[in-house]
Amino acid sequence: MWVILTPIALFIVLMVLLYVPPVQNYLRRTATSMASESLGMDLSVDRIDLRFPLDLLVRGVTVALPADSTATGLPDTLLTLRSLDVRVQLLPLTRGEVELDEVSLKDATLNSANLIDGMLIR
Repeated sequence: MWVILTPIALFIVLMVLLYVPPVQNYLRRTATSMASESLGMDLSVDRIDLRFPLDLLVRGVTVALPADSTATGLPDTLLTLRSLDVRVQLLPLTRGEVELDEVSLKDATLNSANLIDGMLIR
């Protein structure tokens, strides 16, 4: 019986830990550094909050091209975002689908720089 209950208990503990702010801060730092490295851009996120059941709030996002990759030699900001709020439905996730109830952006600015050939979005 312990063999069966141990994985279930560990799963529950891991799910609860996702809602603890220090764990969320650690995951934010780790995900931000991995994304920055992968994209080759400077990425910063002030705060990520996961609220029960699956409401994700991301605050203070900045994405910039590094200074050495721009023609001017200065960093070029591609995206700034005060907040992004996403509400995900829980039941469709069990079927491997993602359905959103709401996506909300506040104070977002976008600059495509030279990422799209022949087009500039500001």
